[in-house]
Amino acid sequence: MTIEYFLSCPHGIYQFEPVCRALLRLGVKTHFVIPSFISTIETCKNILKEKKLPFKTKMDPNVDIAITLSSHSFLHNYNNLKIKFKYGVNVSKSAYNMNKVGACGFDGILVHGRYEKNLIEKLQVIPSERIRIMGYPKHDRFFREKETVEKIKKKLQIDTNNNKKIITYFPTWGEKSSIDRFYKSIVGLKKEFYVVTKPHHNSFYLPEKLARWKKLELMSDLLLGTHTPFAHAAAIADIIVADSRSGSLSEATLINPKAPLVGLHAADESPKSYYYPRVFDMCTLVANPENLQNIVRKIIKNDRHSEERKLFSQDIFSHIGQNCAEIAANQIIQLSRVKKLSYRQQPLWLRNCKQTVKNIIKFLAPTLFKRIWQRSSEA
Repeated sequence: MTIEYFLSCPHGIYQFEPVCRALLRLGVKTHFVIPSFISTIETCKNILKEKKLPFKTKMDPNVDIAITLSSHSFLHNYNNLKIKFKYGVNVSKSAYNMNKVGACGFDGILVHGRYEKNLIEKLQVIPSERIRIMGYPKHDRFFREKETVEKIKKKLQIDTNNNKKIITYFPTWGEKSSIDRFYKSIVGLKKEFYVVTKPHHNSFYLPEKLARWKKLELMSDLLLGTHTPFAHAAAIADIIVADSRSGSLSEATLINPKAPLVGLHAADESPKSYYYPRVFDMCTLVANPENLQNIVRKIIKNDRHSEERKLFSQDIFSHIGQNCAEIAANQIIQLSRVKKLSYRQQPLWLRNCKQTVKNIIKFLAPTLFKRIWQRSSEA
């Protein structure tokens, strides 16, 4: 059996690395594929060479299993089984990984826990028995090594005698990021707290505005790079502040469930209509930047979400431990025995066009209705 992991960005290497190694230990031929159309080819090559992981630059359409963390369209040239490898759990209703476009077209999906499995089952795009729970393999090493917070702080060169409590800030990238909206508020927090920032991986590999990078530097006492594991950034936190439209909000609860959690809502839509209900029980959502500093001060004294957050974390990440890579590898091997599903789908471009039209209608409908009502009233 041969397995290809089709990369769409360098981040996929870190996600699949422990599973790739687990499959290789089991004697399964497994390698990464770097497609020619991505903008980070050399970065991917350098990381894979450094980690001594097998890779190719040309895909083989006849491999037994093709895996990706992106949409099924990335695997459209493969002839056999296609598996979706999930990373991060987004709690917003509009999350790409939680809708039909993100879940459809695969013969199997690997998810982190019961929460994701239940949501994807409701989409009715793939049989329930093909949605397999794996935990979060990327963090196996963290749970295996059990490094103390003091040791991690020394690695990151954080003064352990500093009396300031540590805020770890996880912003997402692009237009969904809280960086611009919450810039002044987070800079203000530096007077009372030591702010450590772990930017989204795409902020390093894809073009970001120079002004935004300057803001990140000014917002942070310590700005972490790609080589610092997410787990280390979360583990040292006394309080975690994360973009609520990012998977880091839930991922942080796996690493440090005791730390009070604040979600930054940088969208224009109302939070109640934007997120699944349980998110309001696991963290405090902040939509108004002017309220952030007071909320942080209050929540660090009285964290009323702590118990629900622990329960939610166990639901999101069903396997918590150091052997998730082995679990994922075995799930992939089991899925190799299933038959390929038959999807009768419209072309991706057509489905995207239809969705765009629906969004335009949804946006314009209230205005059009209001005008029609006004004209009918005048008549």
